[in-house]
Amino acid sequence: MLCCDFAAAFREGGCGDPPKNSRYVGKFLSILGDSISTLAGYQPDGYKVFYKAERCRRAGVHTPQDTWWGQVISHFGAQLLVNNSWSGSRVSCLPASRELFPAGCSDERTGGLHRGAQQPDVILVFLGTNDWAFGVDPHLGHAPSSPLCGCTAFDYAYDRMLSRLRCNYPGAEIWCCTLCTARPPSDPSLVLPRVSSGHSLEEYSQIILDTAAKHRCRGIDLDAFRLPYNSMDGVHPTADGMRTLASLVIRGMETASL
Repeated sequence: MLCCDFAAAFREGGCGDPPKNSRYVGKFLSILGDSISTLAGYQPDGYKVFYKAERCRRAGVHTPQDTWWGQVISHFGAQLLVNNSWSGSRVSCLPASRELFPAGCSDERTGGLHRGAQQPDVILVFLGTNDWAFGVDPHLGHAPSSPLCGCTAFDYAYDRMLSRLRCNYPGAEIWCCTLCTARPPSDPSLVLPRVSSGHSLEEYSQIILDTAAKHRCRGIDLDAFRLPYNSMDGVHPTADGMRTLASLVIRGMETASL
């Protein structure tokens, strides 16, 4: 996909101009994410996409303006450069895999956030939900026998991911989102469990924040707001859930920028 001027698109939709003090006006922003950040037509060719066809209808998510990332880009008056999101991907390596791709820590994912000579000014990383949900070990706990072996643990894989992003895009401002909980569609009064396979959501989120600080990136602690988003299946946001996520990311970025 070509770069998208979301600011213009949202003004045409009656959503107003970006904040006058936004330092991101006109900047190029790239996304590194999983299914929550996908939308048919906005990922690289061949990537697995969750939000397409019937799922878009069920969620009420049809255009970038309905997604969390589209709303963040619009709010700040930025432009989408690359949305490198793969449905079902983890930061870590998939079990029994002989290669890292499509892991978030793979060279292909961490090196695929530019377009031609245009480098991203800002990178938003929203990954880790699948690691937590499928019980990926949060801590390596021992020296890896090989780089691929180490990438089966969340902390090692997240560290590798940010190290590669810093190497590939040294001039980019990198923001790392923590995990957060969702509300199931059957009963919006409920909040889904915060523990999976014996490990808490907070454990993975703390690794994200600590690793971000280590690599001079900025953390957005979505979970600290304690505001679960509405989902269509317990994980994937509805249009309303996308608005919640967008508001949390925006608040986190604006607070950290003060």
